[in-house]
Amino acid sequence: MSQATGAYTPEPIIPGRQPECWIAAALILVLLAMFVEFILTSQAIHLDIIGKYLFEATILSGVLLTIELTLLATLIGHVLGVDLGLPGNTNPGHSSELSRHPWPDTRPLPRFPQRAGS
Repeated sequence: MSQATGAYTPEPIIPGRQPECWIAAALILVLLAMFVEFILTSQAIHLDIIGKYLFEATILSGVLLTIELTLLATLIGHVLGVDLGLPGNTNPGHSSELSRHPWPDTRPLPRFPQRAGS
């Protein structure tokens, strides 16, 4: 607030410096590079055998089945959560709350304050 006029003037938002984020990112990159170097140079790890079995048809079908089951469980959980989680839903066959999507209620986090006049 300005002392002379008494009018509100918003202060500029200055992002804080966070060097620990850069330090953590550098540490993670170093650890990742060390892990890759270990995998590629280790005599105990046989990459040819891993490659042979990793892309076998039974392994890939198991991965596909896992993804399908995960998506199905997510869908079932969402449907049951919306149907059972809505208050006042006495008639499961007809619900006015189910006619609209629940997604507009979910907002991206964190919510940042907006400037005055925006």
